Amino acid sequence: MGDLEADGERKLIRDSGEIAADVVKAGHHGSRTSSIQNFIDRTNAKFVVISVGRTSPFGHPHKEVVERWSNSGAVVLKTGERGAVTFVTDGKSLDMSRYLDAER
Repeated sequence: MGDLEADGERKLIRDSGEIAADVVKAGHHGSRTSSIQNFIDRTNAKFVVISVGRTSPFGHPHKEVVERWSNSGAVVLKTGERGAVTFVTDGKSLDMSRYLDAER
């Protein structure tokens, strides 16, 4: 997802067939310019990772974005709180691991 914002999400919805995913990396660090409801609904993600520092001068992730993902049923993992997150899959099962800095 990188820094994909709402316009890019709309284009994915419009131009792609199925965009369902077990794991989604939220666009633009959880900024309010990304993670539109229709995109969240279409992905039907079980997990969403928001790549963000412990603190952000921009207020990332924005509360309403976290709430939209949470309300969809996805487990929201913020790297600033949880550390690096890794998912491994064989196409059938999904395993998650986290790395937490010893200072946390």
